Amino acid sequence: MTSTLKLLRTIGSPFTPSLEPAVSDGETTQLYQLAVRNKIGLLYLETLKGWGALGRLQSEYERGYLRYSETVATAARICAVLDAAGVDYVLYKFVKPYPSTPSDVDILFLGSDNDYRETLRMLFANGYFRLGAAPHQVIAYDLKGGIENMDTRLWGGKEGGVYYIDLYDEVAASHVIYVDKEHLRQYTADVELNGYQVRSLAPEADLAVGIAHSVIPEQLYTLADYYITLYCLDRMGETGIANFVAIIRADRLTLASRASLRMTAYFHQVAHGFIPEPLKRVSDRLGVKNLGEANSQGDCSAPYRFGALTVAGALAEKLPSGKFIKSAVVQMVNMLNPRFGQRVVADLIFRRRRLTY
Repeated sequence: MTSTLKLLRTIGSPFTPSLEPAVSDGETTQLYQLAVRNKIGLLYLETLKGWGALGRLQSEYERGYLRYSETVATAARICAVLDAAGVDYVLYKFVKPYPSTPSDVDILFLGSDNDYRETLRMLFANGYFRLGAAPHQVIAYDLKGGIENMDTRLWGGKEGGVYYIDLYDEVAASHVIYVDKEHLRQYTADVELNGYQVRSLAPEADLAVGIAHSVIPEQLYTLADYYITLYCLDRMGETGIANFVAIIRADRLTLASRASLRMTAYFHQVAHGFIPEPLKRVSDRLGVKNLGEANSQGDCSAPYRFGALTVAGALAEKLPSGKFIKSAVVQMVNMLNPRFGQRVVADLIFRRRRLTY
């Protein structure tokens, strides 16, 4: 039995209970390290706590939960500032259906380019520090964290998470816009963070963005993708599933969604012996073939790297999208700059070789 399979069976899923961890302290620590690589470290620790089996990981649980609480507080603070200023925004890829420790807070601005620039000026005059920028992104630091603790590295930075905020005017990687925010605008929900109501993408929209993010820029499937998919499908209901399929089709993400849903079905089939009905229904609507069959690695291990052909196919499907084409052309023109081009190529090579992110 692979370590990934042990981890999945220990945690369970929204459709099947967890199993009491019959492992030693040493193996529990190894599974925790695997959970961290898969971005579900705190979820695993919560499961162990429920079984009274934290053992030597008690201190890790306390640190993880403190970081989770402080990151939620960071999100609530900036949302309060944006709401007070009447800014049109949503949190995205942040609100999870289980405790997690994201490396930063992601905010998408839905207003005009001028509104975006004005909002940035307002934030940097009111307790936020500008760390750096990418074509559709500005990286900010909440000075509540103390300027002496700020990690100013733009590559491999954000040490410790908690106080870092990514401010996007598009769902993009570099210049390339891989999800059109106009397809998300109508799918928002009010969520309570630290007793404060904030705006987030609705689960069906956040799931669609998360799948696009994992397949296109990140090119890796982690167990966070597995659990987010399962929890969202369990909670969405038929209307939510219909909305999810509509977003996927409108934004030409069918191939990306098929690749991700196929992985989710495979892992659940191997770990628990069945594929949940909501996953079957949404997969059928999106034309997923060979549901539950083995991945190209031939084993049950995660993180899993999507094949180059899968990523290329997901990008090719988006070619009829005017916003995507325009942004891709801008990216190619900018790559004529040797320094920028070398950085993009180096980043692509790095993404094809790394084990997690």
